[in-house]
Amino acid sequence: MTENPDAGKMIIDLTKLHPASAAGAGGDGNGGFTTTPYDRERKRETMRGWIAMLLLITLLVVIGTMIGIASYSTVGCLSSNSECTTEALRLTGIRSIGEILLAPLVGLVGAVTGFYYGEKSATERQGAG
Repeated sequence: MTENPDAGKMIIDLTKLHPASAAGAGGDGNGGFTTTPYDRERKRETMRGWIAMLLLITLLVVIGTMIGIASYSTVGCLSSNSECTTEALRLTGIRSIGEILLAPLVGLVGAVTGFYYGEKSATERQGAG
C-alpha cells in the first residue's frame, strides 16, 4: 500500500504567461496582472496633463476671484448711500492682487504650456524625420 503524496493536488505551471487554472480577479487567466510593459512616456504625459490642468484651474480661480472682488466692491460702493473712497473706485486692492498673484501665474502657465507643446512638436519631428 504505497500512497502517492501528490495525489489529488493541482499542479500549476508558473512559467507560462496564462496558467490554465489561474483565472483571478481580472478574468483573463493571468490573475489580474497586465502583460503590457510599463510605459514611462505615457505616465509622463499623463502627469504633465494633470499639472497643466491644475495650473489652468488655478489661473481661472484667481481671475474669477479678482472679478468677484471687483464686482462686489463696485456694486457695494454704488448701491450704498455713503461716499466711496478713491481707493475703492480705483480698485487698488485688485491691482495689488493682480501684481502679486496674476502676473507670476500667467508667466508660469505660459512657460509650462510652451515647454509642453515645444517638446511635443520636437518629438513629433524626430518621429517623422
